[in-house]
Amino acid sequence: MKLKILIVIVVVILVVLAGAIFLPKYFQKTESSNSLESELAKIKEKEKEEAKPIEYEKKETDFILMDLSENEVNLFDYRGQKVFLHFWGPNCPPCFDEMGYIDEIYEENYNIEIITIPLIVNLNELEKYLENNPHEYKILIDLDGRVRSKYSVVSVPVSILINEFGEVINTHKGPMNKEELIEFMKLD
Repeated sequence: MKLKILIVIVVVILVVLAGAIFLPKYFQKTESSNSLESELAKIKEKEKEEAKPIEYEKKETDFILMDLSENEVNLFDYRGQKVFLHFWGPNCPPCFDEMGYIDEIYEENYNIEIITIPLIVNLNELEKYLENNPHEYKILIDLDGRVRSKYSVVSVPVSILINEFGEVINTHKGPMNKEELIEFMKLD
C-alpha cells in the first residue's frame, strides 16, 4: 500500500513539474500569436489609411487663368505634382535666355509641371513674341494682374516652386541659368 501511495505521489509530482515546464511555453505562444495578430491588424489598418486618396485643401495662392487656347487652368488641379510657376515678360532680355533653359528642362521630361505667366499689357505683344519664340509648356494669361499681385510679383523674371500640397516652398527673383533652374526646381 505504501508503494501505491509512493507511486501516486511521484506521478502527481511529475504531472505538476510537467505542467510547470510546459504550460508557460504554451501561454507564451498564445501571447506571441496574439501579438502577431495585433501587428497584422495594425499593418492592415495602415494600408487602408495609405490607400485613401489625399484630400488637398484650397490655398490662398490657388488661381484659375486661361491658357493661350482659352482653356481654364486651375492651379488646384495640379495637387499631387510639383509645379514650377514662372513669371516673365516678352520685353525682358534676361527672360529670353531663361525661357530657353526652361524649354530644355521641359523637353528633358523632368517630373515637374511647368506653368508660365507673362507680364503683358495686351495679347498682341505676347503673340508677336511667341511667333518667333514658341514654347510647349503652359502659358497662362493674367491681363488683370490679379495672380501677379497674389504672388507679389513687381518685376520679372520671378520663379516660384510649389510642392505637391500647393505650398510655395521656394521663390527666386532674377534670371537663372539652366543649372540654377534645375537646382531651384530640386530636379537632381
